[in-house]
Amino acid sequence: MKKSNWIIAVVLVLVSALLLWLWFYLGLNRIDKPVDLMLSILWWVVVVALILLIVRSERIRKERIRTMYVAEGILFNSEAGLLNFAGSDQLVAVMNRVLRDLDYDFTTQELPEREEFKPGLLVKTEKYGNDNWTGEVVVIESQEQQPFESKEELASLLDDCLGCCTR
Repeated sequence: MKKSNWIIAVVLVLVSALLLWLWFYLGLNRIDKPVDLMLSILWWVVVVALILLIVRSERIRKERIRTMYVAEGILFNSEAGLLNFAGSDQLVAVMNRVLRDLDYDFTTQELPEREEFKPGLLVKTEKYGNDNWTGEVVVIESQEQQPFESKEELASLLDDCLGCCTR
């Protein structure tokens, strides 16, 4: 998670602790009403739900950043921009380098105009790390999706799809 997400989570927990302390300090725990307990439980459920929502949205944001558009000889990633490659064998190496060097910051580059860059493939990476590269290759024209579970499978899929889909 990014530092801002951790700050939000810590603030939520600190506010919860402060409200709990205030509840005891004001003597509200001595009042015999079940509403207090229900409100406390509800508050902690809201805090946990917000933290889970932050974690989920961060995971989705990172998946979007790892998405790459492929045209013939050109690759686009929202963080790295346009990159050139020669042949499908070099494409996987370039993609690997881009994913390895991602910062996942909030600065992104816009997708170039269709006249300048017309992608044929979309490579969505779900997980990337120590020999663990999974995701799917989408042929943009037909919306055909083909999953991959390794670097070798991705290279094979790109080799098959690159010639026919990027013309």
